[in-house]
Amino acid sequence: TEKHLKYESYLNKEFKIGEQDCFTLIIDFYKKEYGININNYPRKDDWFKQNPNIINENYKNEGVLEVNNINELKEGNILVFKGHFGIYLDGDLLLHHPRNKKSNIEQFSESWKKLLSNIYRYKNF
Repeated sequence: TEKHLKYESYLNKEFKIGEQDCFTLIIDFYKKEYGININNYPRKDDWFKQNPNIINENYKNEGVLEVNNINELKEGNILVFKGHFGIYLDGDLLLHHPRNKKSNIEQFSESWKKLLSNIYRYKNF
């Protein structure tokens, strides 16, 4: 689709924790699309087990606000799942980098919505 073409540079990247993963995809996306710098936090394969609260402890430092209603999703919102991140794209799409797979865009399906724990939006959006 046209949306896939716009974001083609983010797709089909190999997975490497801490260097090319679901969180660095968000860092790259925000830098390239919005000129916003988000800090990278050192992490190992089991980061979500070692520090499951890393997001809640740091999101305010990154200038993002929590969105409380899934019906208020906007393009570029950060989607947080247990141990995973993604970016919401118009058309009900999810840009993400699954563990040990290549980055992709897929439908933000009901099964993904059930796994959603938080939504964040940059404060100036």
